[in-house]
Amino acid sequence: MGFNKRFLNKKSLTQVYNARGAEGVIIYITRADATVCEDKFSSRVAELVAENNTAEIIKLFTDEQSGR
Repeated sequence: MGFNKRFLNKKSLTQVYNARGAEGVIIYITRADATVCEDKFSSRVAELVAENNTAEIIKLFTDEQSGR
């Protein structure tokens, strides 16, 4: 049995979001045994995933991509 860890950063999470949407990000984070957040953006996304707040995850990525 392996130990599945994810190193989260803005670039990797944006790639997952663009490919699979908010649900893909949630699955990407929750399927790992451990996560390491490398920046504030990924920490915020991880918090929103823990709160199961899909609407705020979408808003966060939309705002980030529009440059807000």
